[in-house]
Amino acid sequence: MKNLKNKAKAYFLDMDGTFLDKPQGHQTVSERNVRAAIEVNKIKPVIFSTGRGNTEYTMDLARRVGSKYVVCLNGALIVDINNNELYREIMDIKFVREVLKIFKEKKMYIYLNGIKHLYTDGNVDNQYMKTWALKNPRLSYADLDKIDVVSKILVFGLSVEETRELWEELKIKYPELAFYLVSNGTTIEVGPIDANKGKANSKVCEFLGIDPKDAFHIGDSANDMPVVGYLGKFICMAGSLDFVKEVADIVGPDYANAGLSKILEELEDINLD
Repeated sequence: MKNLKNKAKAYFLDMDGTFLDKPQGHQTVSERNVRAAIEVNKIKPVIFSTGRGNTEYTMDLARRVGSKYVVCLNGALIVDINNNELYREIMDIKFVREVLKIFKEKKMYIYLNGIKHLYTDGNVDNQYMKTWALKNPRLSYADLDKIDVVSKILVFGLSVEETRELWEELKIKYPELAFYLVSNGTTIEVGPIDANKGKANSKVCEFLGIDPKDAFHIGDSANDMPVVGYLGKFICMAGSLDFVKEVADIVGPDYANAGLSKILEELEDINLD
């Protein structure tokens, strides 16, 4: 990464699997990652670009770092630091209903719009259930019909092999939507075909008066891949799936143990010790 030192004019950071290194369990972040982001943000913008929604947790973390904007829902939503909505893309509800029907038939666990409400058929005794999801409020599949505006769907509950097979099928069957294989192949995310982190990050660069080609994105998942072609560089974490690594400009360290801070410290010549 030596040839990239001090080259970025802005950084876009993914959260899960990148910034959130889970030192104390799910949804926790090391103090070193936070300090690194704060220090860099003093000299150039640091913006979170995440699949998460504009929840209290997301916004509190952004305020702690000092970010001016947050890219949420894999680029389908941009908010400012006061959580004012600046941009949103939604999916055609017809296709949303169709893919949700497929997920329900497979008895998968469903989340909408980055909100921590678990939609289920009532059974959570599944070997593919995620521990963090058990803590979330539960709603029935019937409650899905009450939602008309959808910018993101997240589902899991199948084996890695079954999840990948379903992902491949859906990409072909519904070209009107964007499908991402994330969380080491255990989860599928669905979003508007016209929204992604690359487009949204570029829009934030416009807000900041920065050429997107002068910005770097650091992430780990398939939903980070669309930044290629929009931003100057894509740096992925070592834990990324192989097909993500193949499109990255650089493969960085593992996200654990403040791996993200190691990248920022090297690129910006900052010393946190």
